[in-house]
Amino acid sequence: MFEEKIIILALFFFLSCSAYSQDQGFIDSRLLLLSHPIFRSLDLKTKSFSNGNYKISENVDKEKKSLNERINSLQKQVETASNTIRQEFTKARTLQERQTAENKYWETRRDCEKQIQNTRSRLSLLENLENASDGQGVPGKEALLLQLSEIIEDLKTVVLHLAKRYSLKAVTDVAPLTENPSPKDIEVSILQSTHHSEFFQDPQSKNFQIFGKWLFNARLFWQLRLPEYCNSPYKLGFKDLRNESIKELYTVLKTKEREK
Repeated sequence: MFEEKIIILALFFFLSCSAYSQDQGFIDSRLLLLSHPIFRSLDLKTKSFSNGNYKISENVDKEKKSLNERINSLQKQVETASNTIRQEFTKARTLQERQTAENKYWETRRDCEKQIQNTRSRLSLLENLENASDGQGVPGKEALLLQLSEIIEDLKTVVLHLAKRYSLKAVTDVAPLTENPSPKDIEVSILQSTHHSEFFQDPQSKNFQIFGKWLFNARLFWQLRLPEYCNSPYKLGFKDLRNESIKELYTVLKTKEREK
């Protein structure tokens, strides 16, 4: 009876996962970090990045002017979007039309606000460069934090784009959940014991500690036999976005480069 309940619960779990197969996905932050050009330029000796948006412009004044113009342009886009949604709300005849207009407005506003934030970060950095006493640049810590922030923002953009593309309710990171690819040696004597079968027959009278050891060794056994499946925390119900996330990262970086 006890064994039948476990089988029923396992079946229910797999069916539940399948039911949500279109709502969740996962990435691997390790792959994204290693694919990011700034992170790849990490110098372990100096503990700093040799690439990134912190580089000194040949003409600081010219770039500062360009950045300020860009901020003004983005702010005008937000104002235009605000006026547009008022007009579309007036014309809208159905709730669906109003929701579409509202979603479009918030998408435009969030995108512009994010670009404004990034542009102001760059502008602030240039001002710090000018104010540096030696004229060489900002302190290492400040530059490092700025670069890390840039990497994080790029990764967040990738996740948001993928979540929107596939209408996902959640996108998780497989990196902290991945099992050790090299499991410990199996204790064959425990694995071949009959304690597990006796436990199923009468779970109330058996030693849970012994049965727990058998389960642990059983997991190691299957981890060796099926490493790719067992090492992944996602069995069913999740969309694998690892490869696509890297392609999307390159797209995001190219878009940023064109907007500079």
